Amino acid sequence: MHVLLKRYRGMKFPTPPLFAVNEVVFLVVPGQSQPAGPFVVSASVGNGQYKIKRADNGQEHPSTVKEDQLVVPAT
Repeated sequence: MHVLLKRYRGMKFPTPPLFAVNEVVFLVVPGQSQPAGPFVVSASVGNGQYKIKRADNGQEHPSTVKEDQLVVPAT
């Protein structure tokens, strides 16, 4: 699912965050064959940026993460 930026006569309208707070996600790390995780989304800070924490011990990731770096398990 991709988030689309909606425009009307040059004005931008926000779209809902792609990931929800408390949703389980994995972090795609360039150069690694498997994503890291699991993590839990702790906050959506806007502009497609999220705060995440480790699911096993609650340790916060040191920086915000872009939504295109996060994936969810296939259902």
